Amino acid sequence: MVIALVIGLTLVMVLGPLLMLQPSRGLQKIAALRQKAMQIGLVVQAHRHPGISDAGQWMFYLMPWPSFINTPKIVTWALIHKNFAHEVHLKGQWDFQTPAPDERISQTLKAQLEILPEQIIGIESTAAGVGVYWNEIGGEKHLVLINAWLDDLVSTLAVEPHTR
Repeated sequence: MVIALVIGLTLVMVLGPLLMLQPSRGLQKIAALRQKAMQIGLVVQAHRHPGISDAGQWMFYLMPWPSFINTPKIVTWALIHKNFAHEVHLKGQWDFQTPAPDERISQTLKAQLEILPEQIIGIESTAAGVGVYWNEIGGEKHLVLINAWLDDLVSTLAVEPHTR
């Protein structure tokens, strides 16, 4: 009986810490979501734009530019959702960070913002591609919407390149 108790306590002491290292269900879902994003061609980065003042957890989901785009000449810009409306903002609460892009891009984005999921707090164009800052709420359903949205935006911007 004492031997069984000692063996049982030893197993608990050895396996307990190992089991605590297992990721939670929530972390497993997030990892699966990010893996799915990478499988469909998005780049997922733990990157925070300095213009985002919200303290939430935001990940950057980026769609790379098509290979025919001359990426060193791409004009970079960022559009951040603000907590307040202002008439100079795009669609009320979306504000371009300096430097703002030209009017063609503003008009393209104005039309695109109508179908953007509300869980997006920012959009950024870089030499690598166009991405969104997403809090990953909504799971795979929203990932599909974001991927389609980014694909449409990148395709539109690639047809009318915004270069220097």
